[in-house]
Amino acid sequence: MRYPATGTATYSWSKIIAEPANDRFAFTRDQWGLFERTAKGGTGRISIQRIVGGQLKDAVAKNVTFASTPLRGKIFYTQYGGGYSDIMRLDPGGDIAAARAFSSANGCPVCHSMSANGTKFVTSNWTWSTNGGISNVDSAGNLTVLSDFQNPGSPYSNGSNDWRGFAWAPLTPDGNYILATNNIYGNTNQAVVGIDTTTRAVSLPAAVVSGGRGIGLLADYYATNNWTGTSWRRIDPRPDFDWTGSPGGPIPADNFSVAWNGTVEGLFTETTTFEVETNIGVKLTVGGNVIINQLTNSQVAPTTTKFTGTAALTRGVQTSIKLEAKDLSSESIVKLRWQGANSGATTTPYGLIPQSQLFPSTARKPSTPTAPGTPSPASNRICTTTGAAPRRTTASAPTTQASRSTRISARPGMLKSKPR
Repeated sequence: MRYPATGTATYSWSKIIAEPANDRFAFTRDQWGLFERTAKGGTGRISIQRIVGGQLKDAVAKNVTFASTPLRGKIFYTQYGGGYSDIMRLDPGGDIAAARAFSSANGCPVCHSMSANGTKFVTSNWTWSTNGGISNVDSAGNLTVLSDFQNPGSPYSNGSNDWRGFAWAPLTPDGNYILATNNIYGNTNQAVVGIDTTTRAVSLPAAVVSGGRGIGLLADYYATNNWTGTSWRRIDPRPDFDWTGSPGGPIPADNFSVAWNGTVEGLFTETTTFEVETNIGVKLTVGGNVIINQLTNSQVAPTTTKFTGTAALTRGVQTSIKLEAKDLSSESIVKLRWQGANSGATTTPYGLIPQSQLFPSTARKPSTPTAPGTPSPASNRICTTTGAAPRRTTASAPTTQASRSTRISARPGMLKSKPR
């Protein structure tokens, strides 16, 4: 390493090393820090020479230009490895290592976009990962799933070609409008679907999925495995946990119990299948009816069982829900999902119940701060849009598909939700 890139060096560092097995070499923090501070606002150079068969090869060099002032905000990127991918966040102005932006890693939420004000994050939908769709972003850069995009159907799918895409189109600066484009914008190997390439007219779906304004469920954690004693309370965005230690606060790592209380708001009027994937004892009550009762279940993680039960939900109406779980293992897994029974685009897609559709019990208030990443109710307004480009002509959104708590205004290719 040297600075400046040409001329007399005011900083230089070199080292002869054995070629690493993975072809990677990591500079130490001090080495890179001295280089960065010396070259700030200027251009330095990094070069490497290999010795092959006793012969010194020509140097391969790359110039590196450093900003004059620290970058602000957060950097989000996709990290691959270990059979999965993570969305990572990094503070470029600090020394803290990059961390996972979602609370857990699953699937492949790859290409993504962020609104200019840093409040909304969008990526591929839940068929790729339960972290897919639309997420809220808190001040620390944590991502909490808010809602999914509508499953593709006519006119947005044609065999393996569909409108979801792998590189999302822009968001408005305030994050209120999200334009989901056709695959052609992110994957030129696929065909244009749902867009007339001559007139650029966008075909709107017959159904509108409008997310709610939920903030999650009220969780009561107990230091016993039978829901007795004083509870430690908080609001959890949704039951989606893989605990290898304490769930938080004064709760022990083993032999604890938890009860999530609140309501769930249906996206459509339909019979809904609820699924609890777990390795511990669980009981699920919806609308006052016990639909899953497996409190004696006990397995060693990562082995889990998916228990199911059905309940009728009504579009835009909140129905009571209570999930109880008791820990009997050193690792406890609890994940709550749902899926609608309707056909086509007017059904609830399979996946974790989004935070936007879960509301805490009003009978009690948490005595502890809400879980990290939980947004305020006002931040849960979200609009999903479809198509490649909005046009000026206006159209009415089908009121039969809108939530009772939501007013929908629409333009072809663009929808926006506002609370009443």
